[in-house]
Amino acid sequence: MPNHVYNTISIEDPGSLEEFNKQKAIMHKIHDVGICQYFKPKPKVLSLYRSPAKIVSESEYLEAIEKAIFDREFLGSLPITEKLKLKFEKKYGYTNWYDWCCYVWGTKWGAYDPYINEEGDEYSFSTAWSTVNSEIIEEFAKIVPNFTYSWVEEQGFGAEMTYENGEFMHEWFFDAPEFKEAEEDIFKDQEVTVLLSDYKNLEGEFKKGYYFAYDLNEFLGKTAEEAHKCLTSETTNYE
Repeated sequence: MPNHVYNTISIEDPGSLEEFNKQKAIMHKIHDVGICQYFKPKPKVLSLYRSPAKIVSESEYLEAIEKAIFDREFLGSLPITEKLKLKFEKKYGYTNWYDWCCYVWGTKWGAYDPYINEEGDEYSFSTAWSTVNSEIIEEFAKIVPNFTYSWVEEQGFGAEMTYENGEFMHEWFFDAPEFKEAEEDIFKDQEVTVLLSDYKNLEGEFKKGYYFAYDLNEFLGKTAEEAHKCLTSETTNYE
C-alpha cells in the first residue's frame, strides 16, 4: 500500500456572486472526474499495457490479445511489440499507464477519494506517494485565480501554497512532528509519547510536552507529573 497524501483546494470569493458560482461549478466538474483527469486526460489505450514494458514478437502479441479477449484480467498487463512501443513513445511519450501517470500527473493513481463541501468552495482528494504535478495546479490557477492549495503526507509533513490572480504567491512547508516514547516508569504499559519541540501545521500550533499515542489532539501536560495526573484523573480514561 502507498503512503497517502491528503490534498485540499480552497477557493476565495472573487467578490462577484456570478463569478463565484461559475468557479464553484468548475469545482464540481473537477470533483466528478478528478483534477488530474480534468486537466491532463490519460490516454485510454495506455491502460492496457504493463509496466515495465515487455517487448515481444508480433505473434506473441497477438496471442496475448486473444487471451485478453476471453479473460479481462490480462488487460493492464499486455506486452508490446517494438513497432507499437515506438508509436506510443512518439505519440504519448510513454508505453504504459504507470509511467505516463507518474510523469504527467506526478502520481500513479491520479486523484481518488474526492470530497467537495456543501458550499462547493473546498475540494479534497487523495494521491499516492506524492502530490499532483505542479503543472496541474498551474492549469487550475488559469480558471480559478484565487485559492489555497495544501497537502499533508500521512506521516505528518506537508505544505500550503497561495495563489492570487492566477499567480503563485507563497509556499509554507512543515515537517512531521518529532515524537519519542515516554521513558518514565509511571507510564509503564501506557501509550504516552513526548513531542520534543513546539510544532506547527495546518491544524494549528502545539506545545512540546506529553501526548497520548502520538496524537496532537490528546495533550496530557507539559511535564511527566502533569501527564500522569491527567491519565489517572477520574474524568479521563485512555485505556
